[in-house]
Amino acid sequence: MSVYFPLYADYRNGCIPYEANGTFVGENVYSSACNFAYRERSSSILKGTDQGDMLKVNACGSMHLSSVKKYNEQLINAASHSQIISRIGNQMGILERCIEAEISDQQYIAACCDHEGYSDCNNDVPLMLICPLDLRQTPAKPYAPPGNHLLLDIM
Repeated sequence: MSVYFPLYADYRNGCIPYEANGTFVGENVYSSACNFAYRERSSSILKGTDQGDMLKVNACGSMHLSSVKKYNEQLINAASHSQIISRIGNQMGILERCIEAEISDQQYIAACCDHEGYSDCNNDVPLMLICPLDLRQTPAKPYAPPGNHLLLDIM
């Protein structure tokens, strides 16, 4: 037994004592496993974030381009409409200076008397004028006197 005792003692020195938590290698394996799991999770989170960012870029990119295109079209339309309104305003101003609105309105009101929006007729002399009616409405209604349209402040 004396021959085996030193070998047996060396063998036991390599064993973990009952009251110990483990060996140096065993404790480090646990922390290494935790670090590996953390790195794997971190890389999964980063991959997921990158994929989410790519989906957002793909989805929003096409919408952004179409909205910018639509916005530019609306700017062009607004400028065009502004020019049209300015031109119409100038034309209405010319018409207002050239047409005797008061005389025209008096004849219009006389022709449209007894219609909706106009006073009762008290003309003793029959007029040879016919009241223009808006046939798009049911029942047909007379238009407003022309002077009302000339006095609009367009610009």
